[in-house]
Amino acid sequence: MNHLQALRQALPLGQQLAQAASAALGGGSAAALLGLARQFSSSAATANPLGPPAFVFDIDGVLIRGRHTLPQAKRALARLYTPDGSRPRYPVAFLTNGGGVTERVKAHQLSEWLGVHVDESQVVLSHTPFRQLAAKFAHEPVLVAGRGQVREVARHYGFRHVVTTHQLTRAMPAAVPFHEDQGLFPGQDLPVYTRELKYGSAQHPIRAIMVFTDPSDWYRDLQLMTDVILSRGMPGCWPPPAGAPPVEVFFSNPDMLWANEFTAPRFGQGAFSTCLEALHFKLTGEPLPHAHHFGKPHAAPYLLIERLLLQQAQQLGIDVPEPAEEAALAAAEAGRVVSSSSSSGSDEAGSSGGGSGSSSSSARSGSAHRVHTPLPFSSIYAVGDNPAADVRGANAAGAPWVSVLVTKTGVATENSPADPAQVVVDDVEAAVEAGLHRARNAKWHSMR
Repeated sequence: MNHLQALRQALPLGQQLAQAASAALGGGSAAALLGLARQFSSSAATANPLGPPAFVFDIDGVLIRGRHTLPQAKRALARLYTPDGSRPRYPVAFLTNGGGVTERVKAHQLSEWLGVHVDESQVVLSHTPFRQLAAKFAHEPVLVAGRGQVREVARHYGFRHVVTTHQLTRAMPAAVPFHEDQGLFPGQDLPVYTRELKYGSAQHPIRAIMVFTDPSDWYRDLQLMTDVILSRGMPGCWPPPAGAPPVEVFFSNPDMLWANEFTAPRFGQGAFSTCLEALHFKLTGEPLPHAHHFGKPHAAPYLLIERLLLQQAQQLGIDVPEPAEEAALAAAEAGRVVSSSSSSGSDEAGSSGGGSGSSSSSARSGSAHRVHTPLPFSSIYAVGDNPAADVRGANAAGAPWVSVLVTKTGVATENSPADPAQVVVDDVEAAVEAGLHRARNAKWHSMR
């Protein structure tokens, strides 16, 4: 069974799931929600052979490599847009395990890189699912980490009490004695978080750690996150008060490897999370508790992308099935937050050179991916370069998703035995041509 179907048969059933999901979410139980999703699953989703194709693109290693836009990417997107590049002719979205900016900023970047108009409603970043965590942590101190504008993004998502690892370093330089800023005086923004210890004190402990993007200073961030976790949110307070609740940890991206201009793939956030988990086990003899993993290949971003594709389909005048009842949709929204497992692995993706990602149960089985109406697309072509992330996620999503692997521009150099793609091509231009070739004989295409 690949997916949860929309709960459309009876309103009481939808209400039952929504109430149970709401109760589980309120208690912060990811396992409970995932179990509920599987409990109410029915049959696998099917594609609509007469529907249009849709295209979902990874970014790094598919459209760009490092700081350079691939020429194949511009040609590929031009085929999917109107001649003036103002709007797509097919449903098109971008699903990346990168981030560090808001969806609007990333859409603007993509527009400049590709020469077509990309709207923020077409973009899902690795940390986009974090938006829904604001319902739980909006008024709690949270520690955010990663490169880019992560503090600003967190506030944009609705988190009101945000502190960064950089700020903690400036507040407590002795906590990271080998850091380059060691010995400096605290920064001017010190009063917002510190030795009065407004955030991270016994009165206002840090309740969650959120890794928005790949950290650049692993020593600093591994040390400070370990301090926050072991002190139950009160770094510098040891031992923590008895009965203090544990700190939840959220990772946005399980990629072990990713591709830039260098000849070999580079470590990604999956490598960082592996280090943090290994350190915690070494220090305590126990796995890192209350850890949650998002990003491809987990279910949450695929659910978000499907919703965006449905909205685009309606704008293009494509017949979209009637939505499931509101209760089922509410349950789907809850499921998006917790569809990633609280455990992760780091298995290699065979000899393909593919990166390794978190091997959660939701990513492998796909049984928690969909809780809504059947999709109207003949195929959703998921074009990526990482077998353990892009291919595994699309395969787990099931029909109408079709995994497409590029082997000349990113992480992978050949198909992976562990996570085999359904279509293997050189680059994104060939991927689009393959999808359009299949669509040419479809009734929908002939009517356009």
